[in-house]
Amino acid sequence: MSVTMLRVSRIVIEIMRMAVFGGLFQLVLLCREQGLRMGDCGQNGPDDDRHAEQRRNHFAPQFQRGFPASAMHPSELEHTRRQRLVPYPESEFFVLSPVGSSNRIRDPGKGSNWRRRDGSTICSAMSQPGPISPALSPWAFSVAPMMDWTDRHDRYLLRLISPRTRLYTEMVTTGALIHGPREDLLRFDPAEHPVALQIGGSEPDDLARAAAMGEQAGYDEINLNCGCPSDRVQSGRFGACLMREPELVARGVAAMKRAVAVPVTVKCRIGVDDQDPETVLPDFIARVRDAGADAVIVHARKAWLQGLSPKENRDVPPLDYGLVRRMGERFHGLPVVLNGGLTTIEACLEEGRRLAGVMVGREAYHRPMLLAEAERGIFGAEPPLADGRAAVLAMIPYVEREMAAGAPLSRIARHMLGLANGRPGARRFRRMLGEEARRPGANARLLEAAADVVDWTPAARAA
Repeated sequence: MSVTMLRVSRIVIEIMRMAVFGGLFQLVLLCREQGLRMGDCGQNGPDDDRHAEQRRNHFAPQFQRGFPASAMHPSELEHTRRQRLVPYPESEFFVLSPVGSSNRIRDPGKGSNWRRRDGSTICSAMSQPGPISPALSPWAFSVAPMMDWTDRHDRYLLRLISPRTRLYTEMVTTGALIHGPREDLLRFDPAEHPVALQIGGSEPDDLARAAAMGEQAGYDEINLNCGCPSDRVQSGRFGACLMREPELVARGVAAMKRAVAVPVTVKCRIGVDDQDPETVLPDFIARVRDAGADAVIVHARKAWLQGLSPKENRDVPPLDYGLVRRMGERFHGLPVVLNGGLTTIEACLEEGRRLAGVMVGREAYHRPMLLAEAERGIFGAEPPLADGRAAVLAMIPYVEREMAAGAPLSRIARHMLGLANGRPGARRFRRMLGEEARRPGANARLLEAAADVVDWTPAARAA
């Protein structure tokens, strides 16, 4: 008989006994003693996830800090100051609720439903169209780590567009951090918070050292890459090939957890080559959960290490969103995040239901203003920048500062090419930022000139 059934049986017996003596107060104490809340019978108890308390202790102060003022529009900053966070002792997540409103808590027995303390349901976080409840996990919406794309300049641009999206660095190997120019590799702007460092490696001791470096540098999360299918990572024994070595991954996660206090997460595939995802993925997730992982981000495709290129591995293997959702339902105490093939906020809301969140990759790079749509559709807030032109102009002070420190304009401007996608003048805009930015003497004023060649009116459409 399961532990949960034993608890339920004991409660039933005590109810019968207390019915005679009118011991309602004793019933409340009994539920608390068993680690259960009214309506939670059959859900995960306190012993199902040894690291739940650690996650709560970490995220409470993080959420109370809020988003960095430097990354927020003044009106948003004032809105945030008028709000408070209400941590609920038995919940994995924390709820943003206006001062004076009733406290809101998550009902883990209702998937992604949220309810007030009086039991009334507020909304379903990821199962209904329209804005998600303000009660969100830290991974509600994030941008995937992408080599050569999500460098610090790109992340700064994305942060200007969305104060709430969780950002990830490009993958950095443990060897590069331990033996290379770690200060340059770990550099980021304070406005990027919340930002996670993704590392690649497999040796537990090296992973622990690299994670400690990331925490010391100020990153909010350390993410282990178990999903990249390139030949280079296979030869280094990290990335997607680690799906074949779940015990090694678990030891690495445990080592990182001992080394840092910030969350340690894992990004993986549903399997590799001829593995059966229905068998491999739940075993993999269970092992990293037991090792202490704070969340698992699942790219809902297999990785074919033989026969497909890294580019083909991003498109050819079929998506299996249903499997990832089943993992979210199966592992109640562990946030499971969906990644792969998501190109619209509507798809994020639909496919990410009953999960802790979604992660968007290439679409967020090619169409950065998608993050403004996420501000409305997922976070229920007005984005600080109205359109791509506003984003271009907002980047000028940053570009001037970085160029004064020696950064080439072209290295920053290349991340902005997608801001005008789908608008008249977009081709000229891309040519100016992609070609003219490389010319000697090009400076930040080129950004303003490029913005002027685009028709930014809402009704404008490219021919």
